[in-house]
Parts: sequence; structure tokens; C-alpha cells
Amino acid sequence: MIQKNPNIGLHQYEKKRHGADQLPFAVYRSKIPQGFTYYPMHWHEEMEILYVEEGMLTLMVNGQKYTAEAGKFYVVSPGMIHAMEEIPGEHAVYYNVLFHLNFLMSKEDEDHLNESLLHPLLFGTKHFQVESFMSKEEKKEVLHTIKSLISYREQQEEEGIGFLVKSDLFRLLHGLRHTLLTSRDPMIAAGQMERMKKVTNWLLENLTEEITLASAAKFAGYSTSYFSKFFRNYTGTSYLHYFTMLKLEKSRKLLEATDLSAMEIGALCGFQNYSYFIRTFKKHYETTPKQYQMRSREKKRV
Repeated sequence: MIQKNPNIGLHQYEKKRHGADQLPFAVYRSKIPQGFTYYPMHWHEEMEILYVEEGMLTLMVNGQKYTAEAGKFYVVSPGMIHAMEEIPGEHAVYYNVLFHLNFLMSKEDEDHLNESLLHPLLFGTKHFQVESFMSKEEKKEVLHTIKSLISYREQQEEEGIGFLVKSDLFRLLHGLRHTLLTSRDPMIAAGQMERMKKVTNWLLENLTEEITLASAAKFAGYSTSYFSKFFRNYTGTSYLHYFTMLKLEKSRKLLEATDLSAMEIGALCGFQNYSYFIRTFKKHYETTPKQYQMRSREKKRV
């Protein structure tokens, strides 16, 4: 039985399970901006493949920014901090393929694949290139495998589907084998990521507070100037923008899921000035909180 790990949500270690213990594999199809405009930093133990079906979006992985384009795939190794955001004026339809490497591990104590690949990936001492540099034929083969994995999205309840999924996952790792890298200064990188994770968790737990850049820097144990650069390097955005987007995403989900008024939800998400909440929400979602809530209720009735 695979150990149950707390998974990551929008900004912390996820509580959402991807797949099941017997088949820790899941495929999600998303749209930007219809579903959301910004998916804040998060991380998980699962390996993730992002395949863009159409359009383009911004992908941030461990502080590196990528323009994810149609027809291309991107690899997020376990534990990597990543985020996705709309490119103004663009749309995107994409798939996330997530799977836990435990699913592929042998139970033998001394297994070459476990020791040379799967354990290093889980422990962060090795990782795949996010944007793979390989030959045209190699990319074609990997894309074929990814599309095969996506096709299982509607078949996960079928008897024996795990054999096909596991077979394609091994084929995927085989196709990516030449893009495997040894992490530089893994202990330092891991320490920095842990510090960033603690900061983002702390921000999530204190959305109702007005947490300044200086306060966040003090919590992280950095000077304000260094923290500002450090934060932007990891997230690709400023501290203020990130914290505001956390609040907005929280408010958007509450507008969808609760009967609280827009004013109450704004206050719960740290917007003490209701007019400012309306302006900020409309700027990012092109509608007011109240209009968004009404549309969500209409969709539920349909």
C-alpha cells in the first residue's frame, strides 16, 4: 500500500488526492482564463507533466519562467515549486498528468531503477529538465506516450487499466532518460525551498492580516531587500502581487462554494475595504464579486 501523503492545494502541501492508493495517477483538463487566471505556487510529491493542447500560458518552476505553448510538454519533478498564470490576451487549454513514483517502485531492497532514478527523483537529488531538449523523433515518442496517458482519463475505473498506465509511465521515464539532471547543491536548494514553503503556508494561514513585505521578510529570516529578490526569483512575481492573488483565489472559491455575501467573503480574505475588494477582483476576473457569485449559482441550478 502506498503511503498516504498530504498533497498540495493552491499554495501549500496539497490535501487533494491524485488518484487512489491502488492507482496513484490522475489526469486533469483545465482552461485559462475560463477556470482561473492564476494558480499560485504549490508543490507535491507526485511527478507532473503539463501538456498544452492549445494556446499558451506562463509556467513558473523553481523560479524559472517558461512560456508553455501549444503542442509542447513540460516536466515538473517531485517537490518542485510551480505556478501557472494567464498571459494577457491569450487563452490556454492544457492537461496535467500526475503520478506518484512509489507506484513504479520495486519492493526489492536493492533495485537498480529504484536506486538510480526513482529515489533520487523523490529526494530531489535528481530532476528532469522542465523543457526537454531532445531530438524531434524523441519528442514525438514522448508526446505519443503522454497522449496515451491522457486517454486513460475516462477509463480509470476499468478493470486492469493499471497495467496500461504503469506500462506507459515506464515508457515515459524511458523517453525522458536523457534529460535527467543532477541537482546543483541539493541541500542548499532544498533548504531554500523549505523556507519558501513555510512562508507561503504562513501567508495562507494569515490571509485576514495585513502582512507587509518587511513582516514576511522577518518571518523568513531575511533582510527586506534580499527577501524581495528571493521571493521574485521563486515566484516570478512581487510579494504584494502574490499575496493579493492568494486572497483573490480564496475569495473566488468562497464565492463559488458558500452562501456568504460578497462583503463577508472579502473581509474573510483580508479585504477590509469592500470598494478595494471590488476593484481588485474586477481587475483580475473582469467581473465584480457579486456578479461572479450570481453566475456561479446559476451554473449550479443548471
